[in-house]
This record gives sequence, structure tokens and C-alpha cells, in this order.
Amino acid sequence: MMTQERFEALAEAYGGALDRWPEAERAAAQAYVETHEEAAEAVLKAARRLDAMLAKAAEAAPPSELFDQILADGLASRRPAAPTWAAVAAAVMLTVGLGTGWLAAPESSAPDDAVFAAAFGALEEVDVFELEEGAR
Repeated sequence: MMTQERFEALAEAYGGALDRWPEAERAAAQAYVETHEEAAEAVLKAARRLDAMLAKAAEAAPPSELFDQILADGLASRRPAAPTWAAVAAAVMLTVGLGTGWLAAPESSAPDDAVFAAAFGALEEVDVFELEEGAR
């Protein structure tokens, strides 16, 4: 038994002619049309109207001159590609810059604990209560 929702979905997908619907759905669709004539005909009429618009759109192909003009305009506005040597030069400069920066960076021999102590050691010397009294 076919529902109204299923019938509408099939009409949207396959159009207003039942002979274009999947074979497995045709018998149920025909039975639905016979038992729900008004609702089914309204759905099929809308689908046929869309079918007709799509058929007209397929017939109205643009002229070949339009295609040629679009292609010519696209080619005329295209920027020339950068030369290959520019890309190679940019890659070499980037590699040299990164390598120089890495090699010139000082090597830290201090263990992690010493680095943290140097960075945050000053915080241990400040008394929290002194900060609160000064804020009042």
C-alpha cells in the first residue's frame, strides 16, 4: 500500500508519467491513483508541469558563439604563470633562512628545572600577604 508521502516523493524523483517510475513501484502507484484520484492527479499534474519546463530548458541550448566568446574572454584575462626559476629561488631562500636560524640559535645546556627556576624563581620571593595589604 502506497502512502501520500511516498507517492509525492516518487513523483518528484521520476516525474508525472508512471511509465518512467521504477517497475517495482508502478502497480502500487496505479492503485494509489485509482483510490485517491484527486490527490494523485494534483501531484502528477505538478510533476508534468515540471517535466515540461525541464524539456524546454534542454531544447534551448546556448549558441556556439557564446561558448567561443566565454572561452576567449577567459583566456585573455588569465594571468601568466610565475616562472619556474622564481619558485626554485624562493624555496632555496627559505631553506637557507631556516637553516641559518636553526644553526645560529644558542644551545641551552641547562636542565629544564634550572630554566623553570630562573623563569619563575622571582615569584617565590614575593609574599602573597604583602600584595594583599598593599592593594587595600
